[in-house]
Amino acid sequence: MKLFTSLNNRFFTVLVLLAATSCQKEFLAEKPDRALLVPAQLEDFSAILDGVQVFNQDYPALNSIASDDFFITDDGLQSLDFVEQAAYLWDASIFTGQTAVADWNYQYSKIFHANVVLDGLSELEVSGTNEQEYNRIKGAALFHRAYSYLELSQLFAMPYISSNDAWNPGLPLKLESDINTPAVRSNLSDTYDQILRDLNEAEQLLPVTSEFPTRPNRLAAWALLARIYLSISDYDNARLFADRCLQQHNTLSDYNSLDTTLDNPFPHVLTEGNEEVIYYATRINYWFFSSARMGVDSNLYNSYDEEDLRKDLFFTARDENIHSLTGTYTGENSFFSGLAVDEILLIRAECSARTGDADAAIRDLDYLLRHRYRESSYIPFQQENDSDVLERILQERRKELVGRGMRWSDLRRLNRENGFESTLVRNALGNRYELLPNSPQYAFPFPDYEN
Repeated sequence: MKLFTSLNNRFFTVLVLLAATSCQKEFLAEKPDRALLVPAQLEDFSAILDGVQVFNQDYPALNSIASDDFFITDDGLQSLDFVEQAAYLWDASIFTGQTAVADWNYQYSKIFHANVVLDGLSELEVSGTNEQEYNRIKGAALFHRAYSYLELSQLFAMPYISSNDAWNPGLPLKLESDINTPAVRSNLSDTYDQILRDLNEAEQLLPVTSEFPTRPNRLAAWALLARIYLSISDYDNARLFADRCLQQHNTLSDYNSLDTTLDNPFPHVLTEGNEEVIYYATRINYWFFSSARMGVDSNLYNSYDEEDLRKDLFFTARDENIHSLTGTYTGENSFFSGLAVDEILLIRAECSARTGDADAAIRDLDYLLRHRYRESSYIPFQQENDSDVLERILQERRKELVGRGMRWSDLRRLNRENGFESTLVRNALGNRYELLPNSPQYAFPFPDYEN
């Protein structure tokens, strides 16, 4: 595919840029002519993976534009470029004539650089003195590759829920940096097998914790495993890995300690830290998200109780009809898309409810919401039947994870369940647009230049 040829041609330049933007600037300082050399030492490969601007930014965001979490007014819609408009209106011609598609390119760039590291590591000898660092670096590269393929799978392939889906088209799997190795489009079964294979190996290699939230660790691998198993409706395994993660780290931020008068009251993760964040990542910052004419869906906004602190902490009123999402776990304008304790807690709660352990599900739900409501105002959830528990957890999942890109994946899997299907509707530019459950439009087309 052309993308991989283009990336490989830029290989040496990108390595220098990665090193320059990483937290290990010695990569350049020690060897000014670094662009002429292939990385050969563990510290070189570590510097590549510490490229925050490559590995921790620019995860896909068109799925958030296409979901039902947000709306934009007609004048706001007309100010967007064609790709953003097409994503919002579920237009199948979204990438026709496009010479660069950010949601695709950034992920395959991450994959390429992860492959460079993995290929390079395979040439190194491992000894007792460097084995721990070697394993950390290899585990991180596998984690990054799996993360990117998972993100791509949620946009560019249909859901993989049952064995009947196994032979449906998946993603082009590129597992080497050599441009002479072709990337052949796999089926869905192969795509998800590769993601899980990478993550299961990464879990064994990574340390339990890491010094920086930008570096993957075993907690992040468990959290990502829980996320992917949830996306394929494997609730037993999703619960297993969510529980494994939470047994090691289950700290929640108490929203009562935050200033509700600020547009973004959350601490900046990279400078101030956030105890809830397991792994830091952000989404592509399309103009859609910063438009003053974009707001959270009114029904979603109105679902927050007045005593629910998230209503003031997450949103800023533009006018009486538009409430923009401004409070995110990045602590800045970009939208958080990483892994955090609240998401994993909700995964465990949902899976407990689905596997018949309503008491455990309610305990997790109450633990979360006690940290989200005004002090002493939260009334513990009282179930009437098992379906009430699941419905409440799914509602809280949507409210808690708004803006993180999870809604699109949730729609894809829930549309397969009786009673949870959603038909999305847009009334825009004088027309009515619908996205029906299980529509082919739940998978974005490949860019023209990749076909």
